[in-house]
Amino acid sequence: MSEFDGKVVLITGCGRVRGMGRAISVAFARAGADIVATDIATGGTRERERGGPRGDPPRLEGPREPGRRDRGPGSPRRDATVGDVSRAADAERFVAEALGRFGRVDVLVNNAAAPHGADRRLLWEVPEEAWDLVLDVNLKGAFLMSRARDSAHARAAQRADHQHGVGRRASAARRGAAPTRRRSSA
Repeated sequence: MSEFDGKVVLITGCGRVRGMGRAISVAFARAGADIVATDIATGGTRERERGGPRGDPPRLEGPREPGRRDRGPGSPRRDATVGDVSRAADAERFVAEALGRFGRVDVLVNNAAAPHGADRRLLWEVPEEAWDLVLDVNLKGAFLMSRARDSAHARAAQRADHQHGVGRRASAARRGAAPTRRRSSA
């Protein structure tokens, strides 16, 4: 039994068959985690730039742990979706789909990165558009994914508080806020 048995892991940048995202997803799956894999294209950005397929989910096939079936009792569940981490709507959709399918997201791996391209030149030769792409995917994408996951978890915690009759005090305590006292006007 692994510490990741039954955990849900959302990983961005999983489209390339020989990429880091895929290796990470395989490692988590072997550890027993349910996987939600995302990418901007089915084969990753390099496949997309070559005019490859777009719109299909990232592939989740490949090496499997000996003796473990893909789908069956005790096997990790897998899901895949396509979108752009640098767009808030796509980041929120990735998290919403993971929550809809698995009910939670225990681990978020921000692995998506801009493809190698014009940003791999000498600094004075790098076009501004290439730099913008690197910042949008590598930095803004990680921010948007983290924000989408954390806001979904905060909303779920608030719903749980209200369902169990726990009010603002417990919510404030969970956030680390100091409790407030009402003063009487005696």
